[in-house]
Amino acid sequence: MSSARLTRLGTSILLSLVIAAGLASAALGASPTGPTPSPSASPGVTTTPNRDPASDPARCLQLGRKSAVPVPGCPPIKSTAGLSAAATTAGYAISGKVTGTGGVALSGIEVDAYDTVGNYSYNGVTVSDGTYSVGVPAGTYTIYFYVTATGSRYLPGYYGGSSVPVSWNSAADVAVTADVPGINVQLQTGYFISGRVTGTGSVSLADISVDIYTNDNSYQGWDSTANDGTYSVLVSAGNFNVHMSDYSGTYLNGYYNSGAAGHFSYSSGTLVGVTSSDVPSIDVTLGTGYHIKGKVTASDGTPIGDIQVGLDSSDYSYRGYGMTAADGTYSVAAPVGTFTVYFNGYGICGPDFCEIAYASGYYSTGGFVLDYSLASPVVVTGADVTGINVVMGPFGSTYHAIPPTRVLDTRNGTGGLSGPFTNHVARTFQVTGVSSGVPAGATAVTGNLTVTGQTSSGYLSIGPVAQDNPSSSTLNFPKGDDRANAVSVALSKLGTLSITFVAPSNGNGANAIFDVTGFYTADTSGSTYHALKPTRVLDSRGSTGGLPGPFTNHVARTFVVTGGSSGVPSTATAVTGNLTVTGQTSSGYLFIGPAATSNPGSSTLNFPVGDDRANAVTVAVGVGGTLSITFVAPSNGPTAQVIFDVTGYFTDDMTGATYVPLTPTRLLDTRNGTGGLSGPFGNHYARSFGVSGSAGVPSYAVAVTGNLTVTGQTSSGYLYIGPSEKNDPTSSTINFPAGDDRANAVAVALGTDGILAITFVAPSNGPTAQAILDVTGYFVPQAK
Repeated sequence: MSSARLTRLGTSILLSLVIAAGLASAALGASPTGPTPSPSASPGVTTTPNRDPASDPARCLQLGRKSAVPVPGCPPIKSTAGLSAAATTAGYAISGKVTGTGGVALSGIEVDAYDTVGNYSYNGVTVSDGTYSVGVPAGTYTIYFYVTATGSRYLPGYYGGSSVPVSWNSAADVAVTADVPGINVQLQTGYFISGRVTGTGSVSLADISVDIYTNDNSYQGWDSTANDGTYSVLVSAGNFNVHMSDYSGTYLNGYYNSGAAGHFSYSSGTLVGVTSSDVPSIDVTLGTGYHIKGKVTASDGTPIGDIQVGLDSSDYSYRGYGMTAADGTYSVAAPVGTFTVYFNGYGICGPDFCEIAYASGYYSTGGFVLDYSLASPVVVTGADVTGINVVMGPFGSTYHAIPPTRVLDTRNGTGGLSGPFTNHVARTFQVTGVSSGVPAGATAVTGNLTVTGQTSSGYLSIGPVAQDNPSSSTLNFPKGDDRANAVSVALSKLGTLSITFVAPSNGNGANAIFDVTGFYTADTSGSTYHALKPTRVLDSRGSTGGLPGPFTNHVARTFVVTGGSSGVPSTATAVTGNLTVTGQTSSGYLFIGPAATSNPGSSTLNFPVGDDRANAVTVAVGVGGTLSITFVAPSNGPTAQVIFDVTGYFTDDMTGATYVPLTPTRLLDTRNGTGGLSGPFGNHYARSFGVSGSAGVPSYAVAVTGNLTVTGQTSSGYLYIGPSEKNDPTSSTINFPAGDDRANAVAVALGTDGILAITFVAPSNGPTAQAILDVTGYFVPQAK
């Protein structure tokens, strides 16, 4: 197992460092007690690309455990300090003993267990006899030992399956399904490389990061210079490069080089040989070079402070760092050369997650982008370069799927609203809380909005703000027809939602039900989204999906949604899609979820007899990549055919896109030309319209959520929406009869240049239909 498997989020690319053989020895000072392995190399000077020391996973682990805020260049470490076995769910204990030279027991040694993605650490400390116990949930871990005492000569490292900690580069996996005793290690002693870092005029430089690497590119240790510019790093015997980084952006980053002016070079270094004693006087004077300067603001012009700014030269021979000030300005030192400029949007880290306020990416002359391939070069020729300004977009939120949970039912007072809605009167209810499973601070939820008992035709509108006269609709319906529509909707700052019933006249009422199916949080603790072209994965009218033949009453049936031609990988935690009923011989409803439930407690799609209907879903994936569907009818005997089209999936990592909720905004209305399409759709004729740059959706969005509504249709049929024009689509988004305003939620990938396309499909030529799209949010990619 390599510790390099840890994923960097929104930071510069981790490059391999190729170091030529050789060293220049500088060995003076007292010898510690303990073994003295000897290096085997001859004097020489390394010529090496200037690696990013912050990108080393081992260094990130070392720093991340000690910091409550993000370490520049490192992924967030989610730490639960001092967690005991009793405090964990299904907790177990990893235990053992730590000894030093001569088998002496070592107390005060910090022991960290990191999970398989390096994000969660569980901590323990050895007691007087050297023993420790770390409580963890079931899982697979690497075990890291770290000496916290200042001046200690015991080297840190990973448990490697033997009695001696391994190097920074590899560790043994420890599988935990029960208590795991006997994880014993013996720590070795090391030596100190020390020196002083100065700047122009021999001024002492504080807070300079000093990183030590072996000549085979493994990380060895780190220190930050004190106020007098001094540093001291504990290492084993070997040959090392010593790298200095100024995160203030004032001085050039680079290597100790005994032959260069000031013993400093940004492109090559002299290896420092450590044999059997400390190595002092590795002093450098850093150069200033020139500076790349600019300002970072949010989309509304607000300056953004504490944003990490990184430079990469075109050949990676130089890398520089800086941070924006409170007014958003920055200045980063650079030599003559051509550079890309990267901006890291980390926000505030808590004990269990990191809130990430802004999306990371490169400077581009065309605007701020989120793709490594679209950076614009910045050329430094012999003077400062100013005006390298960027606008940073929001990072977005990650998704957490939960079992469908009813949070509002006005028929019985669930959710605090009792009795039907009346015309044009917005009412607000609480969504976050213990009973819903949605935590305080959630930015948005997915769910299912249902109308029942309505005494008039009309529509419901749901959103984060109470609006008696909403400008968009969520669920359209006639009188006396139970209907449901899925939503992805922003929450208010207080964790509430508001619903408004709009009818043709006063005096009418409607009851509303809301089931929540998941939530978004503005951090890295959830899943990210991957949009797909709509793909049919189940059709019980044939053999697609492996469930041929109609569904019967209260009999759950399960199908596999991952693998095959679906495009959904086995690692998916949830999917978005479209659930359609057809050929039903009775009224009733369908339920879809991750587990087979013959008697579901909530509904997904409500329908009368003989009416093809669809509803969008965002639903957790079950064990083995499965979903289960149940048909519920008033009595036994009726049947229904079921279709499911998948439109995207979520994975529990940062490889996908994050979600930015919006207040619902009308993006397209063919009745009046909103969105650039005027007049009704004709049969089998696809029309496209621009989404990016409209209704708050930025140019770098990869998908949107929203509500697609059909109105004024002169025939039964269906609408299809997707990222490209298809005159003959193979899946449907919203099914309808003639003359029935109907809406369905969508989560849909954007096409080239940020477009969407809609197709109306009718039984014959001649009929037409008007289409409306209200956007409720968008997904933005994360730099990898």
